[in-house]
Amino acid sequence: MAAAGASGGSGEVARLRMMCSHGGRFLPCGPDGAIRYVGGETRVIVVPREVSFHELAAKLGEMEVGKIVSAVRYRLADDDGVLVSVTCDEELAHLRDDYDRLKATRPSASFRVFFSGQRRAASGRTTSR
Repeated sequence: MAAAGASGGSGEVARLRMMCSHGGRFLPCGPDGAIRYVGGETRVIVVPREVSFHELAAKLGEMEVGKIVSAVRYRLADDDGVLVSVTCDEELAHLRDDYDRLKATRPSASFRVFFSGQRRAASGRTTSR
């Protein structure tokens, strides 16, 4: 399967474009108990396709100063009720596969991720939020 956002032959680097939300929370919504993300901020980021989890976490951490990103979550394109956690490079490879699957079936759809982390304490240690 051809990668969505693959380079177009002009030396262009393949990239992932994602809507990233943080600072909110997941709440049940409606009679079926489907989850919905409420509050926080959402921004669009574009990262190189081969970004590592560590690099992605650092980029996301820039969005919320003073936080260390510990997990990224995204919804499966074909099942809106499933959240998948990403905490390492292997799981990030699955995220890229799901990104490709979404873009192949719905090219104009937005790929949305949610991230959470820990506040960096003044001592350099982290505290859970």
